[in-house]
Amino acid sequence: MNVSEPDGLFRWIVNAAATAWIVIRTPGVDPNTVDLWWLARRIEKHLHTPLPDKLPLKDVGVALVQCVETKLIGGFIRDLPQDELVSRSWSVVSCAESEAFSAGSPLLTLIVLLHAWNGCLGMAKTLRKETSDGHAYKDEERRDQYEGLREQWEAEQKRGNHWTRYGVALAERFEERRRNELVEDWVPKDSPYWE
Repeated sequence: MNVSEPDGLFRWIVNAAATAWIVIRTPGVDPNTVDLWWLARRIEKHLHTPLPDKLPLKDVGVALVQCVETKLIGGFIRDLPQDELVSRSWSVVSCAESEAFSAGSPLLTLIVLLHAWNGCLGMAKTLRKETSDGHAYKDEERRDQYEGLREQWEAEQKRGNHWTRYGVALAERFEERRRNELVEDWVPKDSPYWE
């Protein structure tokens, strides 16, 4: 790939995918955890291309999730002007390329990384001592959020997307690299987290 600017197709599809966001009615939900999944699904609808099955090694996967975290996230993506969202999305793809990763095209690369980020961050948040708004997690909250994430990765797997589940398996390494203390004694033994 090695192109410094997104082509017209990339720009058009990311813009088209970001024209409407889901209304979030649940208090305390991080909009990015919904919006990145939504953006990935909307881009997929424009591409009509199956997602690749080959998953990178976990250390590479953590670096790729970090690409999304550092290049795309910075406030809520739903609040970004569309040109900024396209530019940041392209930065994610360029970052992945610097990690020697491509899913076959820039748009497919972006899609799989958004799904991996969603699984990883969805799991990582349940492992923390406090929520992002600063209150101590209760075990019931952890389990509820985990069950919602499980439902999501299972639904994604049924349609051939293994990237959200893969992201869950990256959460421990991701959080350790951030030097976050983990609360993991509640995680079900059959979770991909332990893989």
